[in-house]
Amino acid sequence: MKNNMPAYPSQELYQDYYGPMNEGMTLRDYFAGQVIMGIWAGRSDSVTYDDTARWAYAQADAMMEARDK
Repeated sequence: MKNNMPAYPSQELYQDYYGPMNEGMTLRDYFAGQVIMGIWAGRSDSVTYDDTARWAYAQADAMMEARDK
């Protein structure tokens, strides 16, 4: 996944008291979060949070691979 850049890049660089700037979530994390929102919109109580997270990241990985093509 060569394009796993920050989801909300900024041209401004800040450094906080504790060290270098945290660039925030990656594009993969953003995609997974969007997948999770879709899953929860039609959620069944039989689906565990761990299963939801694994499935969301599997979908995010597929989106990242499709994006690289």
